[in-house]
Amino acid sequence: MRTTRSASSLQARRSLGQNFLVDTDILDRMESEVQQALTWSPQEQAAVLEIGPGMGALTERVLKVSSVVAVEKDPRAVAYLKEHLAIGDTTSSVGTSLTLHEADVLQCKPDELLPEAPKHLCVGNLPYNISSDFLIWFCNHKDAFTGGVFLLQKEVVERIASPVGTKAYGRITALVSLHFDVFPLFDVPPQAFRPIPKVMSSFAALRPKRFSFANETLRKTFEKTTAALFSQRRKMLRKSLQHLFKVMNIPYAENESAVEQLLQKHGVSLTDRSESLSPQGFLDLAEMFHNMSQTKTKGRGHL
Repeated sequence: MRTTRSASSLQARRSLGQNFLVDTDILDRMESEVQQALTWSPQEQAAVLEIGPGMGALTERVLKVSSVVAVEKDPRAVAYLKEHLAIGDTTSSVGTSLTLHEADVLQCKPDELLPEAPKHLCVGNLPYNISSDFLIWFCNHKDAFTGGVFLLQKEVVERIASPVGTKAYGRITALVSLHFDVFPLFDVPPQAFRPIPKVMSSFAALRPKRFSFANETLRKTFEKTTAALFSQRRKMLRKSLQHLFKVMNIPYAENESAVEQLLQKHGVSLTDRSESLSPQGFLDLAEMFHNMSQTKTKGRGHL
């Protein structure tokens, strides 16, 4: 295995979930996939938002073909990048440049990091400890991006790409599947990192679908619905839904028939379990809850 010259330059911190990718063959493959992903929206000249560049091993490669806005939480890595990369300068014949933000991406909005145009491709070797939170962030801000290519724990990639009805299918699957088509690209062994993690990783591409929640309230209702039902995934939907109706302070008995009809539309019954319902089914269910809540609120206004 060929490794980068910076393989031992910075001590990884477990608290930040850091595992630096040092295998140059893997980095070459990632560079190729990023170049391919930059062609997804030919009508726009996409740039790259890189999450957690670390010591810039991938950043240097991407700068050959695209400007990069990098977001790094670790001040030590920020100092390293400022010393070793040309921040803000043109770095190649195609006029690319690097902009660096010292920040936690989960606490930021894209418009705080990115220029108004063009849209950016999101790229990153993501720390394992923020994978799910970041994917939720990425879904919530999908419209700012042309898509994403990420190095994640293999288990996470299997989860977001898993079919309905499988053991891996869950809350994050339903959310990501509404927003993106997921394409696992290749696996990355533990030996490609320093320090060496105990798990396999996978590089995956997320291409956006034409979807967005109608409003913020519906988005929150969808997240509340999937969180509640998958937290009781061993129970039949009837039991899980009864509990969810109670939490939302909506009477279940008088609405059970409507719920049953909605589930039947998706080929699911009240005796099935949560993993049997498709992402669109969860969306329809969330819309039902949303409409019921709106009706209840309006009814109170007339009292």
